[in-house]
Amino acid sequence: MLAKCFNPQCSAQFHYLGKGRLFRIEFGRDDARYSRKEKPFEYFWLCGECASTMTVAQDCDGHVHVAPRPLTDGATPLPLQPDSPRHASAS
Repeated sequence: MLAKCFNPQCSAQFHYLGKGRLFRIEFGRDDARYSRKEKPFEYFWLCGECASTMTVAQDCDGHVHVAPRPLTDGATPLPLQPDSPRHASAS
């Protein structure tokens, strides 16, 4: 049962589905955590604040964790350099 945000650094409590984002993660049928009769998936919830910047992901070993949300356009944000035009002083 979901009790709190899946982000271990967040203490937001799960109360209802209207806030945040619910993730359904499927596991391989050969995963030792599940018998053949059980459905091989679990639900994970991120509160609204965490879901705005994070997602729930599964690594190649089947471990589930929070990860940064990918940008929608596929671009990687670059830090602004001190000499960039946005940082130039208005003189």
